[in-house]
Amino acid sequence: MGTIAIAQNERTRIMHKTVERDNGTLHIIGNGHARELLDVWDLERLGIDVPDWIDPNDYDFGYQFFLFKGELYCLADFTRTTTPYSPFRDFDGYASDSFFSGTLVKFADLDDYGTTGVKVYWYYC
Repeated sequence: MGTIAIAQNERTRIMHKTVERDNGTLHIIGNGHARELLDVWDLERLGIDVPDWIDPNDYDFGYQFFLFKGELYCLADFTRTTTPYSPFRDFDGYASDSFFSGTLVKFADLDDYGTTGVKVYWYYC
């Protein structure tokens, strides 16, 4: 499975996790800040363009989005992680943007009232 090392910069609170594997080193980086999940109505209210692949008749379908580094992500684009020996086992989902990198999400409570958001990380090898 490999070895895992976690370093955290106390000043910026950036987490950098490295996983040594037989085929190379995997780096996972993030600050652990939870981001609010948005629905289509939130996007319109905030003045963010609703993706054109969503039919206006399907606005109540339950699509959930979040903003990360200025980009809009849809949770439906993420694959759930369930394999216990996966390097992504501590996360709830991933979306690859290339063979060597991508984005990871972990669900998080935003407040004491059950509002759910996501913590977002990116990985590369």
